[in-house]
Amino acid sequence: MYLATYHYPPMKLPHGIHDFQELVKKGFYYIDRTPYIEKLERSKDRLVLFRRPNGFDRKLFISMLGYYYGIQYRSKFETLFKRYYIGQKKTAQANQYQILAFDLCNLDLVNLQKTEQTLTHSVKKGIEAFLRQYKNIPNGKQNSTLVNDGFEKMLTTFLHSCAEYNIYLFLDDAQGLISDIADPGTRYSPFNLVTRSLITRFFRIIERGLSQGIIGRILSLGIDESHDRD
Repeated sequence: MYLATYHYPPMKLPHGIHDFQELVKKGFYYIDRTPYIEKLERSKDRLVLFRRPNGFDRKLFISMLGYYYGIQYRSKFETLFKRYYIGQKKTAQANQYQILAFDLCNLDLVNLQKTEQTLTHSVKKGIEAFLRQYKNIPNGKQNSTLVNDGFEKMLTTFLHSCAEYNIYLFLDDAQGLISDIADPGTRYSPFNLVTRSLITRFFRIIERGLSQGIIGRILSLGIDESHDRD
């Protein structure tokens, strides 16, 4: 009796890769998260708090959404998404936004000074990435945005210079800072009053940008702690 032996190519797992385009180009295995796009767009809220289990790769997910919604990647849609669900179910919002992203994961919450310093750094880093990508903001306005001290003046000045944009803002909020402000519910807040006050000031600025139409949508991606307890 002859038993055929099949040798399958080894699965390429994307350890440490958080850039969706790099993952696709190098042929790494990807658990298709693109069906979430339809679910997110069904929400009538322009501010969406999206909580996933701790093992969910938030940075890769945000990167994938950036390539999907970013206006600069319109010509790459077929190449990047043809193998995945959303490649056959393209939505009207695909490649319609300028992408702004703030990483709030590593804010130092030890005291007011540290929290404000690290928040300012995160805001500046996100704005710098935006300005590198979208160069049609006049140079004078670019420079005046980044010389401001503190995240409030910096972010407010930046948004004022973006009146002609349609921004999709992604917040990597592993610590639950935005969820604590936007959807406090009845649970006890783990953050002290100083931290909550600072994050509230940040949240009010982006909320104002949303109401003024400068920011089209906000997705805050956090951790669903209930999954971790199971």
